[in-house]
Amino acid sequence: MVSKYFGQIFLLLLRTHVRIWSEELYLVMPSVVPGYEYDVFISYRQKDNKYDGWVTDFVSNLTKELEATSKQTLSIYFDENPQHGLAETHDVDQSLQDKIRCLVLIPIVSRTYCDPESFAWRNELLAFRDLAVADSFGLKIKVSNGDTASRILPVRIHEIDENDIKLLENEIRGRVRAIDFIYKAPGVNRPLRGQEEKLNSNSNHTVYRDQINKVANGVKELVDAMRQNGVAQSPSIAADKPAATQKVRKSPNWIPYIATVAVLVCIVLLGYFYFVPAIEEKPKRSITVLPFKTLSNDDEQKYFSYGIMDDIISKLYKVADLQVTSSTSAFVYQNSPKGTYEIGQELNVAYILEGSVRKDGKKVRISARLVKAADDKSVWSETFDENLENIFEMQSRVAERIVKALEITLSPSEEKQILKKRTTSALAFEFCEQGKFYNTLSGPDNLMKSRNFFAKALEIDPQYAEAYSGLAENDIAAIEWGYENPNQVSEKILENIEKAISIDSLLGEAYSALGAYHTYCSHDFVQAEKAFKIALSLNPGYDFTYFHYAVLEVIRGNQQHAFDLSRHALKLNPLSIKTNVYIAQKNYYLFKQYDKAFEEINKTLTLFPNDNFALWVLGTIEIQRGNYEQAVDAMMKRSVATKHTNWALGYIYAKGGEKEKALEILSFLMERGKTTYVPPSFIATIYVGLGNYDAAIEYMEKASLVNDYWLVYSHIDPCFEPLRKDPRFVRLLKTSHLNKRGSVSVGAK
Repeated sequence: MVSKYFGQIFLLLLRTHVRIWSEELYLVMPSVVPGYEYDVFISYRQKDNKYDGWVTDFVSNLTKELEATSKQTLSIYFDENPQHGLAETHDVDQSLQDKIRCLVLIPIVSRTYCDPESFAWRNELLAFRDLAVADSFGLKIKVSNGDTASRILPVRIHEIDENDIKLLENEIRGRVRAIDFIYKAPGVNRPLRGQEEKLNSNSNHTVYRDQINKVANGVKELVDAMRQNGVAQSPSIAADKPAATQKVRKSPNWIPYIATVAVLVCIVLLGYFYFVPAIEEKPKRSITVLPFKTLSNDDEQKYFSYGIMDDIISKLYKVADLQVTSSTSAFVYQNSPKGTYEIGQELNVAYILEGSVRKDGKKVRISARLVKAADDKSVWSETFDENLENIFEMQSRVAERIVKALEITLSPSEEKQILKKRTTSALAFEFCEQGKFYNTLSGPDNLMKSRNFFAKALEIDPQYAEAYSGLAENDIAAIEWGYENPNQVSEKILENIEKAISIDSLLGEAYSALGAYHTYCSHDFVQAEKAFKIALSLNPGYDFTYFHYAVLEVIRGNQQHAFDLSRHALKLNPLSIKTNVYIAQKNYYLFKQYDKAFEEINKTLTLFPNDNFALWVLGTIEIQRGNYEQAVDAMMKRSVATKHTNWALGYIYAKGGEKEKALEILSFLMERGKTTYVPPSFIATIYVGLGNYDAAIEYMEKASLVNDYWLVYSHIDPCFEPLRKDPRFVRLLKTSHLNKRGSVSVGAK
């Protein structure tokens, strides 16, 4: 009762907080859903408003119609003055974070709007789409009548070319279901006006007021659906930005005091509710594709079965209305005795696809069954018999049947992606799938196996885009783990990515790898973000993209956005050890929130008690918490506690006063480095622990020369805290690759 009462006060204050500016009192009306800046954002080309102010009149009339349609006062962002806000040449980084974060986007689609080079297209339409895809509501939501509606609500003021329609459909991931404001007559194609002189001559027979009402009803329907779903976490939440303001009157002297009290109350109540966990509802259209059972003990058929599962998942990834669990998490349930209900609960999905595969020479039989996880009730089942050469068409048919059974309407681009062949060779397909399988496992031996399988796939099919992308991901992983010198493989990574994109320009995985390349190799963070956004638009279900995009945001200091992206990656791949561990390490440890990091890593160790990576991160967290014995204990529990991979143990020994043990590990690494690549940052870290800061900076300078992977974290890594006030270290960061095109803060903190 008390909690409910305080919650109502909190929401009331949040909806009408005050701001003092030039002795005026403003009532600030943010979105009706906390965490969003506006309810509606109007996107348009400024040239479409110059002639007669059509867009200005539209917004004015829509505002009035919404007042008569919705019980809530809805806020609208409309940049009427090209000299303010999101102008054509404006630096939009901060603007996008603040203004585009809204519930509904209304693009005014004209003959000039569908221009990929225009500001409105790139920085409003596509920016909103990417943010909507990444937040917890998604781009498409279920409204009150059970239908699915897009949060992009186009208003069309001209008949547009077929190519423009296809372009728009591809970007908004669905058919253009626009509300038309078009006056059409012989030789006439212009916007419909509110006071139309020759209404009967309009061959479209549309009435302006009726169309305004349709837009208002559409907005209300979408906003109501999102309000009923509760508070969402948007990709980037700014706490204090006003959405729409209305000047009321001159401020008396007591207004500042009321404002201060209101803000303090908000802060107290926010702190009260901040730690109350939200109950995550199971997405209604969510699915896990379990590994298909092989009706043979042949190892080759096991990989073939894995490949079929992965291909179906890859096709379903392309469907924006469907949440698909990653193959990594699904593979955990191979030969599992658990029932569909238990698996559905653990992976938080509503549907499960299970099946079997038999390959006999050139004949293949696939049996598939789609069930509701809650009650194991069959939704669809079918058996497919084909020649091996038709395996790809068979997999496409399975994906199509699933989508149809779940009553999802595909956009033309989604349908095209599902039907697309990845290769023409079944054997190349098998090799590529084996490469992807070993790429998910840690250790240099598994990475080498992965690389060899990708190479075999390309020997058979040199035009296999996914194999090139897989090779790039493989080398990126080798850099992450410190197995490869970044300077020696960076060029090869980029070549493989560019080759993949040249073969298949719509391969989301390749753009995801490109984003990772720019994050870890070129340190061009602007290009990295662009690549990640393209990857998400092409393949919204690929957890690798969210994972590395989150790392980029950690490096840039955007903790909340990084956290949102990490959680989304985890939603897609709940049993990914790497993602679970990275949440503790990147989202909390690097931001010096050691208790939260400790809590998160122990959640991971509950699931994977013997995981070497999780135990390694636990050790690094414990030493920062001042728990030396626990830090050593965590490191020594690892089954592969080798000196090469356990450079952090050397740092822990040094911090704990065990200088001889630290020097022993240091000596081993320096000797090994004469014949094998050892990241200089490993040695620098131990020197920091020993208090030898001159040697530490010397090795960090070497790290800069080889483009050491860990360099991107050196401005926030707690281990390097003692160096941050040293002018040499500040100069190193400012002159290194890290600060050339990246947006990070360096210097003393």
